[in-house]
Amino acid sequence: MQKDLVICQVPFTETAFPLMAGAVLKSIAEKAGWSSILYDFNQLYFEKIKKDYNASRVVDFLLHETHDTKILPFVKQMFSEMADKIIEHQPKLVAISVFTYCSRTSAVYLSMMIKQKSPNIKIIAGGSGLYDGVMMKTDFADLMRRMKLLDHYIIGDAEHSFLEFLKDNKNFGGINNADWQQIANNDLDVLPHPNYNDHQWNIYERKSIPITGSRGCVRKCTFCNDILHWKKFSFRSADSIFQEMLAQSKKYGLYHFQFSDALINGNVKEFRSLCQKLADYNNSNQQQLSWDSQFIFRPRKQFAEGDWDNLKASGVASLSVGVESLDEDIRYDMGKKFDQEDLEYNLYQCQRLQIEAACNIIVGYPLEDEKSIDKSKQWLADNTHFTDAMKLNFGGTMALFPDTPLFVNAEKYGITIDGPPWQNWWNKSSTPQLRKKWWSELVACAKSNGYHVEYSFENSIILEGLDLSNAPV
Repeated sequence: MQKDLVICQVPFTETAFPLMAGAVLKSIAEKAGWSSILYDFNQLYFEKIKKDYNASRVVDFLLHETHDTKILPFVKQMFSEMADKIIEHQPKLVAISVFTYCSRTSAVYLSMMIKQKSPNIKIIAGGSGLYDGVMMKTDFADLMRRMKLLDHYIIGDAEHSFLEFLKDNKNFGGINNADWQQIANNDLDVLPHPNYNDHQWNIYERKSIPITGSRGCVRKCTFCNDILHWKKFSFRSADSIFQEMLAQSKKYGLYHFQFSDALINGNVKEFRSLCQKLADYNNSNQQQLSWDSQFIFRPRKQFAEGDWDNLKASGVASLSVGVESLDEDIRYDMGKKFDQEDLEYNLYQCQRLQIEAACNIIVGYPLEDEKSIDKSKQWLADNTHFTDAMKLNFGGTMALFPDTPLFVNAEKYGITIDGPPWQNWWNKSSTPQLRKKWWSELVACAKSNGYHVEYSFENSIILEGLDLSNAPV
C-alpha cells in the first residue's frame, strides 16, 4: 500500500523493549496529515543477526564498519530486503532514526541501497547518532549529505522541526543545521502521544511501552556530557504523564511502561504527584500500571519514608541509579549530592519495599587511587545485608568525554590525555593499566561478597586487554 512516509529504526541497538523515536515521528506525521508506516528493522533483524553463524562479525560491522568477506552475502541481503520493504510503499519520504553512533553504519548502507534502487525517493535522518559520537562531536550528517545519501537531516528535538518540515517549512531551526531550540515544559505537555500502531509487540522480549517524562538532568556531574545537549532540565506535569499512561495502556492492552528519562525524579514535586496518581489508580483497579526508570538517590530529608511507600504503590518495578562510586569523597567530587548515610537509607527503602536498585558504578575517576578503591571494597564487605536489593552494574573504566567538566579541567586534576579513544589518559595516581586492575578487583570483590553483578561497556567502549574469563555474563 502506498504511503507518504516510511519511518525506519535501524540496527544495531540491543534492547529488550521498543525504541520510541519512530513512534514519535509517526504521531507527528499523523498530525501533519501524512500517511505513514513504521518498520523497526533494528528489532526485526535482531534475531536473524543473533542466529547467523557469523553473528559477532555482523555486529562488529554494524558497530564499527569492520569489513569481512564472510558476512558480505548476509549484510547485502539484509539491506536489500529493508530497501525493498520501503520502496514497495512508493513513499515521498523515508525517515531514518539514527538512534546512536551504533546506528550509523546501517543508516549509510540502507540509504545507499534505497538510492540505488529508487533514486527519486527523498531521505531524511535524525537522532543523536548524527552529531554525538560518544567520544567526540561529529559532522556525520553533513558527510552523508555530501555523499548524496541524505537529502535532509534534523538535529535536536524533532517534535516541532519535523512537523514544520512536513509542512514544507525547511527554514525552521534544526533542519539541516544545529540551530535548534529545546522544547519548553508547556509544549511537552501537549505533544501528541507516540503512535505504536505499527509495532509487532511479540518481537520484543519485554512488552513495555516507552514514555518520556522529562529531558535533561538536574545534576551537573563532572564526567557526563548530557548537559552539553540538554542545556536545561525540562519536564512534563504529572497529570500529562498519567493521562498518557492511561490512554496508551487502554489503546494497546499493555500496562508496563519504560521511562526514557535520565532521571524520573528530577522535579520532586511533580514526581510525588505522579506517584500519588498512579498509587490511587492501582489501589482502585485490578489491572495495575507498572514502570521502570532511571532515578537519582536524594538526601533522606528530600524523600521521606512515606514518599517511598507511595513510590512502591505507584507500580515501580526497578530503578536504575547512578551511584558511580562507593567512596563518598569521590562521589562528591563527581557532583553526586548524597552521602553514605543517604546511600544506605535509599538502599534500605528499596530493600524494605522489594524494589530492585540497579546501581551503576564507574571505575577510575581521576581522584581515585588505591586507598579509595580499598574504601569501595570495604563498603562492599560491610554492607552485604543489601545484596538482595542492590544489583551492581560495572561499566567500562573512566573515559573523559570532550567538553565535559573533567575534560575542560584536565589540568586541575593533573591529567594528560592521549586520545581518542579518551580512555587513554593518566595522572599521578591513575593509568589505564591500573584502572583495568581496579575494575577487575572490584568486580571480583562484589561477586565474592554475594552481590548480583553485571557489566556493560556503554556502546562498545571496550576494556582492551582485560581478562574477562571470570566476569559475569
